[in-house]
Amino acid sequence: MMMLKKTGHRQERILLALFLALIFLFCFNQINSADSFYHLRTGQLIWQTGQIPHSDVFSYTAAGAQWIPHEWLAELVFFAVQSASGFWGLEAFIAALATITFYFLFLLARRKGADFFLSLLILFVIGAGSFQFWVPRPQSFVFLFCAALLYLLERYRNDPKKKYLLWSALIIWVWANMNASVALGILIVALFLGGIAAQEKKWSPTVRNLTWALLGAIGLSFINPSTYKIFTYGITILPAIHIFKVYEWQPILAYWSGTDTKLFVGEIIAAAAFLIWQLGAKGKNRDLAWLVLIIGVSIMPFVASRYLAYWAIFVAAPLAWTLSDALKNVLAKFSPKIFFTILIVACVGLLIFRLNTLPSTYVDPSILPVHAADFLADNDAQGNTFNVYSQGGYLLWRLWPEVKISMDGRSEVYLGRPTDEYYAILKDNADADALINQKYNIQYFVLPYDPTFLTSVQPLLVSLDKSGWQMVWWDDGAIILARNDTQNQGLIEKYALHYVGPFINPTTIKGTAVRPAAAEIQSLMDRAPGSAAIENYAKAFLASHGGSTDPTP
Repeated sequence: MMMLKKTGHRQERILLALFLALIFLFCFNQINSADSFYHLRTGQLIWQTGQIPHSDVFSYTAAGAQWIPHEWLAELVFFAVQSASGFWGLEAFIAALATITFYFLFLLARRKGADFFLSLLILFVIGAGSFQFWVPRPQSFVFLFCAALLYLLERYRNDPKKKYLLWSALIIWVWANMNASVALGILIVALFLGGIAAQEKKWSPTVRNLTWALLGAIGLSFINPSTYKIFTYGITILPAIHIFKVYEWQPILAYWSGTDTKLFVGEIIAAAAFLIWQLGAKGKNRDLAWLVLIIGVSIMPFVASRYLAYWAIFVAAPLAWTLSDALKNVLAKFSPKIFFTILIVACVGLLIFRLNTLPSTYVDPSILPVHAADFLADNDAQGNTFNVYSQGGYLLWRLWPEVKISMDGRSEVYLGRPTDEYYAILKDNADADALINQKYNIQYFVLPYDPTFLTSVQPLLVSLDKSGWQMVWWDDGAIILARNDTQNQGLIEKYALHYVGPFINPTTIKGTAVRPAAAEIQSLMDRAPGSAAIENYAKAFLASHGGSTDPTP
């Protein structure tokens, strides 16, 4: 808080506290990515075995395949936090990381001369582009490392003490054990070295020490379980990114139809143009290190939308200090009390809004197969389950080792044959039957309840129906089809849907099918309370049958 004492006033401290509270609340997100859950399961495996896995143990399709555990330390931390405080505690932990990250950016902006009030405004507006990305995934640590590294290197530039370099090198080492993006951290150090060398134009102690720090950071980055493979990981997973078309790896322009996308693209272009003008022109603001960083992070979202978070973190602070300098004469004409009043009202309004929109559950059951997984676990499911790429991580967390999955977000594990077989089954190719029944003896299909997706795999569903597979679960998140064999006999007898389902129009159910259909609908409503899909189905059924659907004779 030393910076606050220097800047000042009690009003500023109150406003900063409100700002940080807003960051915490807006980054307190519901978990909507299955990847968070395979990270947790991996952390648990490391904790229980005392070993870092290098080959797959979670799936039946890629058992023994090479696994690059580049995120092992983050996974261990996530599991420790979740074990100690539950999922709400884990989400609060991620929100706290976000709060610390933005505090570093605030200190950086102020150290570069940014106006206090303008800093808070810009950090929030630009930072909003990253809020949705603060979930329990190792990238959350990376965002923090970026902000801390930028702050430390700027401190070193103005006050060349070795302690800032030691902390920077330590961050690089921890980063190398938390995420394969550590090359970005090394690049940041290299850019600052180049910027300082260009500024001093001599082999000064400042340049020499930073050079040694860079070399030391590179050396430390190899002290990780995967050694050099963390630097080639991005190349390794490129084929999987292309094959699976993961939404976060699509360029931001792929979502151009959304209003928020247009807004973000406008912000990126406007901020880039202004900062390139400010940081590239000759004068006191010229800074080649920051100029290269700004150009790079402004291009990155057009390569993959997941980089929007990096753009927000790298751009916010320099935009704050360059705008403060450009508007200093205008800002000087207004009383600080005016800015304080405006921002305090805005903060309070945003605070009330966010408190009323906080998630009510730690995970979204309409996106992930939460209740479907509970259903399988409660019924002692055993064996192999076929699932889609985007849901495997949650099923792994909830059902392994009793149930093994076909696919999850560990892209490098499934390259080659597992991926080919995955699509052969989904597309019901000629060898799908042999894969399902002979090679893997799949017991369950857990598929997302998405009408568009289910229509795309209609040939597979028809083939399964002809082979006697039975639908035993349906809600907003998933459907479950169970193999009709001795193992699942009790499950099918109790829960199979013969008269209703996502492919049966409730208004067409007639005659003797009405009563058993009503019984199945009631069973679904009892098992999946709150499911919008089931509630809407029941309403349509009731409306088409005059409200008379008593399942009893």
